[in-house]
Amino acid sequence: MLGSPGVVVMRRQRAHRESARRHRGNHRGPAQGAGRRLLAKCFGLGLSLSVVTTSVRTAVAGETYLELRRLALAWGMTIPTHTKDLVLLKSSWTTLEFVPQTRQLRLNGTLIWLNDTVSDVKGQWCINAVDRSRTIEPILAPSRHLAGMPGPPVLLDPGHGGEDVGAPSRTGDWEKDLTLALARRVRIHLANAGVRAVLTRDDDRTLSLETRVQMIRRTRAGVFVSLHFNTAPSPSVYGVETFALTPQGYSSTAGGDSPSRRSLWCSGNRFDAANVVLAYRIQRSLRLWLGNDHDRGVRRARFQVLRDATCPAVLVEAGFLSHTPTARRLASAEYVDVLAQRIAAGIVEYVHAVEAARTSSTAVPAKR
Repeated sequence: MLGSPGVVVMRRQRAHRESARRHRGNHRGPAQGAGRRLLAKCFGLGLSLSVVTTSVRTAVAGETYLELRRLALAWGMTIPTHTKDLVLLKSSWTTLEFVPQTRQLRLNGTLIWLNDTVSDVKGQWCINAVDRSRTIEPILAPSRHLAGMPGPPVLLDPGHGGEDVGAPSRTGDWEKDLTLALARRVRIHLANAGVRAVLTRDDDRTLSLETRVQMIRRTRAGVFVSLHFNTAPSPSVYGVETFALTPQGYSSTAGGDSPSRRSLWCSGNRFDAANVVLAYRIQRSLRLWLGNDHDRGVRRARFQVLRDATCPAVLVEAGFLSHTPTARRLASAEYVDVLAQRIAAGIVEYVHAVEAARTSSTAVPAKR
């Protein structure tokens, strides 16, 4: 254990860490002086978050793990449940439900897939320090992490198009047509909220992934949202999920990353904190409408449009076309309109959080 309480440094080989992770088949304590602490008022969560500004040094091949008990104290939360099946951190407005030996966290009911497993370290349930700094704290205190982030326009990217038809729906529709219809409705709802949006394509044309990313600079977009629909071998799989770029050095939620791929730093990693805030806001909005059973969570992936993005970016999988009830609902214009409204609501929440961060900070805007 290093000098400060609550920090456990484990020197594990990454191969061992990866084999211990479970996923689906793709602070320190309070500082000792007022000068070393920032009190950040959380956006919409009602939590005063104690953020320690000093850093912890770790070995290159090792990992830093933080005790959940100590984090609860630093965040002003209690731990009413602390078992082998659930560690619950709670305040008046916020609940964090960690599932030990998995990567699963429910933050105020919305599922988030962590970058590393909730691990038993010397008899204490701990999380990786990267999940504190690049997952949980950005969501709890976005004003600290969104300062300097760009704002609208929002670039909406209807997946596929032209010769790239995407996945087939159970009703006979193609993904490329459904994503375009959804993107057009999202644009309308964003405009109604006073947020300007443009589309990477507004007709049935083939666009390369490189062209889609290049349009971020061309349109000077400050937010990129790629819209897709999912498919699965089993027709019983359903739900929605929102992807943010995987931080450097960690595995995507679906796995399959080689060591060289995990170690790769991407331009999109400059926006790790903002990416997860944007993803959480959209996924939360969808969950509140569809219900917990449709919540497949905020997930991590290294899709090209996320890797190469020059602004905060996410990819939304808005339902499974292989699931007959979902496919039938997507054939309804009324359902698609509400789906678009919920996605737009999450984007608007994020845009407002960026604006709030600007008014509370003198940070220099991020380069795009």
